[in-house]
Order: sequence, then structure tokens, then C-alpha cells
Amino acid sequence: MPFIINVHALTENKDETHKGEFYEDIATIYDEAPGNTIKIILGDCNAKLEKETLFIPTIGIHSAHKISNNNGQRLINFAISRKMTISSTTFPHKDIHKYT
Repeated sequence: MPFIINVHALTENKDETHKGEFYEDIATIYDEAPGNTIKIILGDCNAKLEKETLFIPTIGIHSAHKISNNNGQRLINFAISRKMTISSTTFPHKDIHKYT
């Protein structure tokens, strides 16, 4: 049975301390989940992910953005540290569906 975490990240203009606490909370919840389960994080991370070759194993090649914002970099770092894949940029979508 999958372990699902539903998130709604703070917007880009919020305080860095609060954004750090948000990702610490997610990390705690994620890390406390049983190790033998599929872990899924769903929701709005308020992140823009650039098409960076270095991060293709984590984010894929289908991002709509040319530059990552701070939230995007936080999301990438979190995903890399947990060996996760960000599926919204891994699989192709019509351009109209790439923006929220």
C-alpha cells in the first residue's frame, strides 16, 4: 500500500525560515514512513524547475521553465536526497498543462 503525503508549499515570496521548516516537516514525515512502502508526495510545491542536464535523472526533460526558482531548487534537492523522481516534469504534457 502506498504512503501518500499531500502538500501545499509556501509561495516563493515567503520567509526562507518558514520554507525551510516546511521541507523539514516533509522530511520527517517521509523518513518516518515504513521503508518497504511506495512513498508519494502529491500537491502544489510552488516550484519552477529548469531544464538542467545535471538533474535529468530526477526531473526529466519536460519542464516548462528555463530557470528554477528557490522553491524549485528546494524540491530538486529534497528529491535527490531521497532518490525520488519528480514526475510532473518527467513525462510529456501539453504546454497548457505545464503551468498552474
